[in-house]
Amino acid sequence: MSTESGPAAVTESARRLIELIETENACLEARQPPKLADTEARKRDLIERYRAEVDMIRSGRVRIRPEERQILIDTGRALETAMARHARMVVRMKSVTEGLVHAVAERAARNKAPADGYGANGRVQAATLARNAYRAPTALSVNRMV
Repeated sequence: MSTESGPAAVTESARRLIELIETENACLEARQPPKLADTEARKRDLIERYRAEVDMIRSGRVRIRPEERQILIDTGRALETAMARHARMVVRMKSVTEGLVHAVAERAARNKAPADGYGANGRVQAATLARNAYRAPTALSVNRMV
């Protein structure tokens, strides 16, 4: 925890967190999410410090004046706004990534799809819904009745 305590420490920790979140948002906007790993430890430390300082104020160990209370409220709102924007960007990036993974997997599955089966006349049979496309085709089937 920092040497100072009280509203000034909470405000400073929140300001640093907001700056870090904005840095991470810039990485996301630049399509460079791997760079977020570089800020993870620093962000964890700042969050821990912020929580400890807020807990001190909530417990009543630190007295705050009404004008300081308003500064804390405004700072908290700014931090919530920055975190909400960051969360939206992370969700958007995650959705894009999942969509790409799904598209690649779908394409790979299509490329590995088994060949159509053979008909009674020995010709390749195109799979259609009318012929039950979900049936696994066979390489050769004999269709003779005895």
